[in-house]
Amino acid sequence: MKEFIEWTIFFIIVGVMLLGIFASVWEDAKEIGSEEQRELDWREVNYWKQKSQHPMVHIKVLDGEEFILRR
Repeated sequence: MKEFIEWTIFFIIVGVMLLGIFASVWEDAKEIGSEEQRELDWREVNYWKQKSQHPMVHIKVLDGEEFILRR
């Protein structure tokens, strides 16, 4: 019985240590993912800001003439 209790305590300690390691890795992965998402969102916002400051519309007419309207 004593040996069973010792092994149980050992596995509980190892389990808690592994749980701490996995939780730490999980939190780091979430942080890295959110940072990458923020960077992608920032790029998208900057792309559309630049696009809105330099609008250009192409209109192609059926007879082959093409008009470009610039701001």
